[in-house]
Amino acid sequence: MRAQFDVAAATLRPEFQLLVEQVAQTLDEVGGEILVVGHTDSDPIRNNPRFPTNWHLSVERAKSVAGVMQSILREPDRVEVEGRGADEPIAPNTSREGKALNRRVEVFLKPASEGLVINN
Repeated sequence: MRAQFDVAAATLRPEFQLLVEQVAQTLDEVGGEILVVGHTDSDPIRNNPRFPTNWHLSVERAKSVAGVMQSILREPDRVEVEGRGADEPIAPNTSREGKALNRRVEVFLKPASEGLVINN
């Protein structure tokens, strides 16, 4: 899942709120840890004391999505958060469109070691 963010924003766009809620509801039925990873484009952060670096911004983006998910999950402590800054682009940072794709959060399921467990 890729949730896109505005430039220098760490809050989830409203149009992605429902998607994140649906993903959380689905993952609530499956065992395992959930990893939420935030990313940014390569533009340096300027004049924003809340986010001194792209890494800080990427962590806050991940926390934003994780918070929505944790409010739905029966076991919110299953969620881990990581920030990767601009280190893992999925598109060139040479265009507005590419940068927009790189400002994202990805959600990964790390199945339990004994295999996938469906919760009832």
